[in-house]
Amino acid sequence: MTYRHHKYRSTALMQSAAILAIVCLCLSCLSGCDVFKRYDYDTGPIALQIPAMDGAKIEEQLRRSAYPGPGYRYANPERPNEVNGATTYFMRITKRMLGLIDTVDLVDPTPLITVLPDQPASRVFYTLRLIPDPRSTLGEDTVSRLRKYFDSQYDRQSGAYMRSANFTTVAESENTADDDADQADDDADMQAPDLLATYTIVEASTLLDLPYQPIDAWLSAYAHSMLANPDPNDPHAYMLLYTLMDQLGMHPTYDQFRPVFDTYVAQLQKVAGRIQDDESMLIGVMAYDMLTLMQRFGVDSTPYHDLVRRALLDDHGALRADLFPEYSTERMYYTYNALCTVDRDCADIPGVRDVIDDNDHYLYDDEIYGAILAQNDPGVSDTVSANQLINALDLKDYLDIDQFIRQYYQERFDTQSSSFLDYLNLLENRDELDIVAGQREAIASQLRNLVTDAIDSGNNAEPLWQIWQARKLYDKFGVDLRDQSKLHRVIMRTWATGTPRFDLLSTVWQLGAAPVLRLPASDIQRISRRTINRFYDYHQSDDTESRMALDAMTVTALQENGILIPSAMLKLVNDDVNAMATDTGLFRSGLSDSDRITFESTANALTIKETIANQLTRRTS
Repeated sequence: MTYRHHKYRSTALMQSAAILAIVCLCLSCLSGCDVFKRYDYDTGPIALQIPAMDGAKIEEQLRRSAYPGPGYRYANPERPNEVNGATTYFMRITKRMLGLIDTVDLVDPTPLITVLPDQPASRVFYTLRLIPDPRSTLGEDTVSRLRKYFDSQYDRQSGAYMRSANFTTVAESENTADDDADQADDDADMQAPDLLATYTIVEASTLLDLPYQPIDAWLSAYAHSMLANPDPNDPHAYMLLYTLMDQLGMHPTYDQFRPVFDTYVAQLQKVAGRIQDDESMLIGVMAYDMLTLMQRFGVDSTPYHDLVRRALLDDHGALRADLFPEYSTERMYYTYNALCTVDRDCADIPGVRDVIDDNDHYLYDDEIYGAILAQNDPGVSDTVSANQLINALDLKDYLDIDQFIRQYYQERFDTQSSSFLDYLNLLENRDELDIVAGQREAIASQLRNLVTDAIDSGNNAEPLWQIWQARKLYDKFGVDLRDQSKLHRVIMRTWATGTPRFDLLSTVWQLGAAPVLRLPASDIQRISRRTINRFYDYHQSDDTESRMALDAMTVTALQENGILIPSAMLKLVNDDVNAMATDTGLFRSGLSDSDRITFESTANALTIKETIANQLTRRTS
């Protein structure tokens, strides 16, 4: 072929393409058309390395996240910013006291130091108490920032440190000015002078060998007021008060604190006599403060040991259940400290180790704890993912999912709950749908209503999403959606929003709904081809957030409809999964900075690996 002929052919092709583009533009809302796109549909043999999942590491993460009752909650690495210095300190000092560990000091405090700029003063203080040499460990730049932060909390007028109303953090204090006008503005956002804030910052400054602002005059007046009228509702304040007075050389005396001791004893006697339960949950704190202050003053506390035992233990000698709120590690420590003062065998008291073991589920790593939730009801979404991983990888079930699903049905099952579909899918995955047999009609009605309500909402994507989530449930509950004519129109519509993510999602959901609506093979082939095209479009975009879920849904929809997935697609999703692996054994949800390490993304990674293995087998069978 001469150059002239080649040039003529190219021009003709360009003219044909231009005409085709116009035709496609006109018909895009009817059937879709891809211009100047090259998609690889080859399904020939392909060599792929599919690394095995690290079952041992995944199992350890499941162990840490198993909660009898609520279910498997989020994976600890999912929330690295929630590591908590205060929780870690009180758990470790309690464990050391019970002989479970040798030291409170951390081997590697890096996770806590990383989030230090985002912490309030109290967490900064307890983090410092976990580090043997905090000043040299943190470095002068961080220490300088902390000093500025502490100074920003000082109120010159009162002569004390203030706890800000919005719990100012180290990072937020970077913008605090030193001039009087700005100081006045800052004070407007402050609460009254605060004993805890003053104690925390003075003690933290001492640990860092930093000077702190003068508090003598304020503390003297504050002590006089507090000691004159002891407050049983704030017992620990007197322990803080003594510590500050002693540190500043004010020489507190036993006589000064005698009214406080009388208050402690009266409260302990009331609870020990079972006149009423300790609704305030402060008895453990009172017992600790009384015994510790007696030791500081050199007063023999032995005559009160039996009183403390009767106040903290029930009639069977076990730990009382009303001593501190669930997951309150600080009050737990004070209670256990008091117990260990009056009983050398405190670690063997029934109930003591149960609380420790319960809180250990929040270990972020081998040493550091994440935020312990006062209310922990994760629903069933993470339990669904955990169940898939446990079954496929033959891992230990630390929750007893069989017991969980029955308890959930008895106590929390609700067809209007956001966990409704998750729970049903968990039962379906475990072949346990007979558990909800008594609610069959109500469940069928809700499954249909979720779709019809979505259709009526006018959002064409919403009914497809509802069907995707429940696609394995309709036949099990006798729900037939083929009478929904509008749904048929939605499922055959071609989406061309210009957003690759949404265009891919819509076609994947259409493909997932195809078997539910019993579409003919020709329609399934058409939607499958469009799904493959949209997948390539999405992968050519720079949208990498939550990619694991999109990859998993795409290959799942194709696999469930018996489609042989192109080899190039298999390579792309395999590369994605490998790129989202982490050294925790779990997988990230995507490739962007905002993506997290989750059980769901790990289950999606497993789905992709299993699908790739199946597709490779089909090529050789």
